[in-house]
Amino acid sequence: MEAQKGLFLILQIATRYSTPFVTTLHGRLDLPEYVPLFKEFKDAPFVSISNAQRKPLAWLNWQATVYHGLPEDLHKFYPEQGKYLAFLGRISPEKRPDRAIKIAEKFGMPLKIAAKVDKADEDYFKEVIKPMFPCKVKTSNAGHLLFSEVITPARAKILSSLFFEKHFFSGWGIRTVSSLEKRYNPLSYHNGSIWPHDNAIIAYGLSLYGFKNETIRILKSLFEASTFFKLHRIPELFCGFSRRANEGPTHYPVACHPQAWAAGSVFLLIQACLGLFFEENNIYLKHPVLPKFLEEVWIHNLKVKDGKVDLYFKKYGDDVIVHVIHKEGDVRIFIEK
Repeated sequence: MEAQKGLFLILQIATRYSTPFVTTLHGRLDLPEYVPLFKEFKDAPFVSISNAQRKPLAWLNWQATVYHGLPEDLHKFYPEQGKYLAFLGRISPEKRPDRAIKIAEKFGMPLKIAAKVDKADEDYFKEVIKPMFPCKVKTSNAGHLLFSEVITPARAKILSSLFFEKHFFSGWGIRTVSSLEKRYNPLSYHNGSIWPHDNAIIAYGLSLYGFKNETIRILKSLFEASTFFKLHRIPELFCGFSRRANEGPTHYPVACHPQAWAAGSVFLLIQACLGLFFEENNIYLKHPVLPKFLEEVWIHNLKVKDGKVDLYFKKYGDDVIVHVIHKEGDVRIFIEK
C-alpha cells in the first residue's frame, strides 16, 4: 500500500509537467490493487525489467525493457561447478527464492542469500521460506521440548541417547552446542559451554518421559562438578571442555557465582529424580529414584495449598522408600513405582 501511494504521487506530479520522463517498474504487477492506479496513468511511459513482467498489464504504455539496468552480456555462464550458489534480490514470490533453495538442496551445495524482506512479503517469508531453513545445528535447546512435553516418546528416546554422546556430554554436563558443530567453542558464553539450569531443565524433561537413569547421570555430573567450586556453589555456567582424569571443570571467568538460575537447578534436579509434581492438594511421586551417592533426602515444610508435609526419602538398592514424617491440612500423597 505504501509503494502504491508513492507511485501515485510520482505519476501525479510527473504527468502535470511537459518535461519528458519515464518510470521503471521493478516489482510485481499482478496485484489487483494496482489496476485502478495504472488505468488512471495508462498513457504515462513505463520501462519494464523483463518482458514477462508486462503480461498482467500488457496494455500499459511500455517504452522498453531494461534488464535491471545491466548489459545482458555482463555476466558469463561458467559450466564448471563453483563452491556455492547465490541468490540476490528480494524475498518475494515472483523472485522464487524457494526454487533457489530447492536447487541448492538437489545439488548438495551451500546457498548464500543476500535479500531483503519487504513488509508486503513478510507473510510469504514466514509461511513459505522460513520453514525451508530448519535449524540443523545440534544444540541443547531441543531438550526443552522434553520439559514442555511437546514431542512424541519416540523422539524423546532419540534425544535421551543423543545428549549422552561424547560430542554433547562432556562428563560434567550437556553442552549448549555439540562439539561437532563449526560454531562450537567450549570457551564461549552460549556456543559450547555448560549451563547447570539448562541441564536441570533437560533432566526434568527426561524424567517426564521415564528416562530416570539419564536424569541421575546429569545430577551426578553436576554434583561432581560442584566439588570444584567454592562452597559447592554451582556457577551460572562453566566451560565445555571434555572431562579429564584428576582435573575439574574449567571455570568460565565472568560467570555469576552464586547465581539464582544455577541455585534453582539443584532443586529441579532433585524434583526430576523424585518425579515430584503437584495438582490441587495432591502430591505425586512418579518412579522416585536417587543416585548412589545420595542415599537420603529430607523435604521439610512442603506446602500445597492450605496444607504442608515433611517427607523423608531413603534409598534401598534400586528402590526409594517414601516416609511421611508430618502432615497438616488436606494433603494427599500418591506414589507410583
